[in-house]
Amino acid sequence: MTTGLDHLAALARSGRLDRRAFLGRASALGITTAMAGTLAGRAFAQVPSRGGLIRAG
Repeated sequence: MTTGLDHLAALARSGRLDRRAFLGRASALGITTAMAGTLAGRAFAQVPSRGGLIRAG
């Protein structure tokens, strides 16, 4: 089952699977809603972008 979750998480991180589909497929694998929500939060976490400007004062 772990490989199935790893595969789903990889699909989610690459953008080929949206949050709703991720939760649906995780529940089909027998994962509880709370655990799937936690995993989805990690899989769909936004990566900070480099660059920008900080103004102080």
